Amino acid sequence: MNGRRKPEGQRRTWTVPIDEGCGQRRRRAFFIGRKGEEFVSGPRAHRVAESIHKEVSALLIKGLKDPRIGFITITGVEVTPDLHLARIYFTVVGDDEQRRRTEDGLRSSVPFIRRELGRTLRMRYLPDLLFCYDTSLDYGNRIETLLKEIHDQERDDPENT
Repeated sequence: MNGRRKPEGQRRTWTVPIDEGCGQRRRRAFFIGRKGEEFVSGPRAHRVAESIHKEVSALLIKGLKDPRIGFITITGVEVTPDLHLARIYFTVVGDDEQRRRTEDGLRSSVPFIRRELGRTLRMRYLPDLLFCYDTSLDYGNRIETLLKEIHDQERDDPENT
């Protein structure tokens, strides 16, 4: 490099391998701007994410024919800024075995869901779909039980306060 730098704020893109947290390795594009921060998805990415959320929820209401898929709720959709990857977060009513079976069923139905999304969204490139279990509800429930235990201990042992 001859010491020349791109003007501040000009986008540079490249892909790096990352672990998506769902047991699969994918490539994701990073958009680097001023001061090296990652750009937040723009308004188009938000609109695409909302559309994907709405359409996938509608497909699940109609019912996929996979018996492994139980009672699930789509909690959110994140789309990368380049619109090439959509992470769909879901929760399941049931135990860990039901969660694993539902996750396997959703992963096997990705081609069907992408085909149905392609018919309704009319995009040049439809994002790759990645289903991830949303652990935020479990985390919130765990915090709530810990706070309740602390509150019960304080009520039972008044001399420590």
